[in-house]
Amino acid sequence: MILNQGDNVILYGSNRNISQALGEKLLDTLNVISVCSENILDEDELPEWIDCVDLKDLPRYENTIVLVVNKSFSKKAEAYFCDNNIQYCMFDEVQIAEPVAEEEPLPESEGAEEVAEQVPEEECKVTSLLSQEQWEELSAKVVSCENDFLRALRNLKEKDDAIYNINKELQKYKDDYYNKLTMPLLGDLISLREDCKTSLENLDKYQLPAEKQKQYVAYSVEQVENILQTYDVEIEDGKYFYNGQVIFPKEDFDREPGCNKIKEVAIDPMPEIIPISPVSSLETLYEAFQTIQKNIETVVLQGSNMLAQAIRLQNDDLKKQQKITDGLLSIPLFVKVIRLKQYFEKQSQEMVTALTDEEVENLYRQTYQFATESLEQLLLSYEIRIRSNIDDLYDPRYHKIIKMVKVDSEEAEKDKKIAQFCSDCYVKGERVIQPAKVVVYRI
Repeated sequence: MILNQGDNVILYGSNRNISQALGEKLLDTLNVISVCSENILDEDELPEWIDCVDLKDLPRYENTIVLVVNKSFSKKAEAYFCDNNIQYCMFDEVQIAEPVAEEEPLPESEGAEEVAEQVPEEECKVTSLLSQEQWEELSAKVVSCENDFLRALRNLKEKDDAIYNINKELQKYKDDYYNKLTMPLLGDLISLREDCKTSLENLDKYQLPAEKQKQYVAYSVEQVENILQTYDVEIEDGKYFYNGQVIFPKEDFDREPGCNKIKEVAIDPMPEIIPISPVSSLETLYEAFQTIQKNIETVVLQGSNMLAQAIRLQNDDLKKQQKITDGLLSIPLFVKVIRLKQYFEKQSQEMVTALTDEEVENLYRQTYQFATESLEQLLLSYEIRIRSNIDDLYDPRYHKIIKMVKVDSEEAEKDKKIAQFCSDCYVKGERVIQPAKVVVYRI
């Protein structure tokens, strides 16, 4: 098959063959938009920077050729490509078409050259007013003035770039700010919920003795305390501090006075414009050019400096307000985690004073059931829901394989099906926050 330079292609085959094909010079002239692995459980891994698509998504790519990098092509895959009208060809059969050479422009006619060579009579009269030496001197001074003017413009361009970079940095800082602030902490709470589930399951699975149960709950207290300390929540005399202010048990959070006031930028008076002297000679003409250049440079630089100063002050003030916003967004979440820590502490103390092993077990079960449900509700309040483990077929979007169980050909129907869920899958809208850890059957 003959392809044109820049055509869109997708590589299909084993991960090893795809990695080898990416190093071929042939692909330098084509636009590789993605790759498709023939086996989702391929032991060879692709580089992280490669965008991989599923086989079922290939029909969505229009005006795209699928290059098969394997030496052989399975009949099942070939039938799927034909049924879905997917254009494909073997990698070894690809040829690149030569680019079409551009036509050279036709030479101008002799008549046009004669017209261009003609000099108007008025221009001859002007030329005769100055000698050749005077024209050369004027030309040199005009070039010098032009260079000064261009230097001023380049200086203005550097100022514009600096201002643009400040705005770009500030916009990047604000984009998706809420998620960037809360998602790391919510990720730690997801891990805490999984630990609580595991602790509850271990009670029946391993018949934990009473002393071991007490140790588990005491460890959970330390785990929650470590999470708070990771996000700079300090504990002193039973009070919790964040950014130097008490956040618990205090409920009304003071804001720094005057934080909403934007600093005003002092505007310098317009610089004095130098008048241009009458032009009566080459020297005065050059002086006039210099005056114009100085006036333009003065006005342009003053304007750019004022704009840069205004943006810098506004940037500083926005960052100051953003720091306050950090506390306002984080504090409600911190308070909920603090209350969960206090609950663990209360249950741990009651387990220490419990008289029988049965009381200890009831308190242990009650503690982790309550903690698991509370963390689930907390995550749900931030739009993170737990995806039900109802799938029996492995899906790389929602599952992460931690172990594979070999089955023989007599149980081929179990291939790629899930044998065990080791954790839950957490999603926010269409985005997977943490996939479920699973054990998968494999022939």
